[in-house]
Amino acid sequence: RPGSVRDSLSDVARRVLDACPVRLGVSPERLATVAGCEVLDVLRVLPALELHGLVEWTGTGWRVTPPSRDR
Repeated sequence: RPGSVRDSLSDVARRVLDACPVRLGVSPERLATVAGCEVLDVLRVLPALELHGLVEWTGTGWRVTPPSRDR
């Protein structure tokens, strides 16, 4: 369940996830500003968020992974 993955995240990881936009990807620097943490903290948690399928790299920035379209 996605909720249980989110519950297991650190405070910084949750803040970074909450800072991620849904449509357009943004830079780690922008995520740090919105999340209220250091860029290094963002860079540390993004790989784990990506492995959990919560965020994705768009080629220009990071965003929340869209829901699966499989039905």
